[in-house]
Amino acid sequence: MKPKEVVFVVLNEKIHMPKNLVAHIRPRTSLTRLGLIISFQHMNAGYEGTLNIAIFNASPNTYLLYPNLRIGQVVFEELTDGITEDLVYRGVYQNELGTTGSKIYKDYIGKVVRHFKGNYYYVEAIGTDSETQEDMIIYRPLYARTDSMLWCRPAKMFFEEIDKNRKDNATHQTHRFEVVENLMTDYTRHS
Repeated sequence: MKPKEVVFVVLNEKIHMPKNLVAHIRPRTSLTRLGLIISFQHMNAGYEGTLNIAIFNASPNTYLLYPNLRIGQVVFEELTDGITEDLVYRGVYQNELGTTGSKIYKDYIGKVVRHFKGNYYYVEAIGTDSETQEDMIIYRPLYARTDSMLWCRPAKMFFEEIDKNRKDNATHQTHRFEVVENLMTDYTRHS
């Protein structure tokens, strides 16, 4: 691992959490003292799968990591009260195998977002670019257009930071698209 590099590792262990236990993966102290930081990982009651853990090299040194290296420990917590089916994990990472990228963009499906120039859009789905495997946001304008009523943009560009003081930023927001609740303001008339 090079300095400031992040790698994702797949744990050897397949996790099957019972409904009355949750667990946390804590970093191994020996690695932390070298500047290798592992992501804190929570395992919900009922989770099943093979976890992916991020390791960040915060040090100025380069390290060689070997397979089967012990990177942390598991701390279990027993749930004794109020265990109901709605608390059991059924999320997007259930039954994952191998390397799995972030699925955070799925949180935006069905949300209305506003472009910094003022128009509103509806997030239809998350796609994957067939060439680059990059996450793509698929969205629909909430106003009439003649060119297309369905668009896609790379997720990293969709949510990128912008200067809130730039001349064409009618909303003065800090990201290209932002989730909104109130659709009453027509920013396009102000520009």
